[in-house]
Amino acid sequence: SVLPPSYVATAVDLLEATGADVVGGIMDAVGHEATARAIAAAMSNPLGVGDARFHTGGPAGEVDTVYLGVFRRRALEEAGLFDETLERNQDYELNYRIRSLGGSVYFDPRLAVEYRPRSTLSGLWTQYFDYGRGKRRVLRMHPGSLRWRQLAAPVLVIGLTASALLAFTPARRLSLVTPTLYAAAVIAATGYEVVQRGDAAMISLPTVFPTMHLAWGIGFLTARPAEASGR
Repeated sequence: SVLPPSYVATAVDLLEATGADVVGGIMDAVGHEATARAIAAAMSNPLGVGDARFHTGGPAGEVDTVYLGVFRRRALEEAGLFDETLERNQDYELNYRIRSLGGSVYFDPRLAVEYRPRSTLSGLWTQYFDYGRGKRRVLRMHPGSLRWRQLAAPVLVIGLTASALLAFTPARRLSLVTPTLYAAAVIAATGYEVVQRGDAAMISLPTVFPTMHLAWGIGFLTARPAEASGR
């Protein structure tokens, strides 16, 4: 990540102006190589990452989490600091504890930080597989922290698995429903990014979106109880 020179000053001003306990902004994914540019686009597209404003942008206001938050020391200490046993999702889990204590997390798009994504599909797979496992662990710790977007990838994996099984039954026509709908969504999102960005690298998005979704979903679904519970 590349912090702009004004990041801390802007964050402090926002803490004072809003009274929030945490402020943060956008994870502005920027790739330089072709594959990295496609991955960056997927990380900024609602199909790729859901409705999280720190990925897709949006109006300033209270949210569940932000990217590279700046914290009031009092709120940070009252919540018990970061959980150092977590390998992934540490900021989301901390922000959830702060909000559970009555605190607030505030998003402002002016706090944009350039993020350098992975440059290979294998690296992206590993990253998102770990994200899925990490999210399962946090949900075991805090079931109330669940958001709809966190179930989208696991549901997709279950749906595609069910479709594969249906292909060998008399109801095999139904096996095409989930793959067809997903393929249509991926193609539509790819077309949008090609037009918006005018970058030939976007034609690889039909491989990037499934890599993100399947890795995250499989990581979430296959997390062992010890991993998911933190033991």
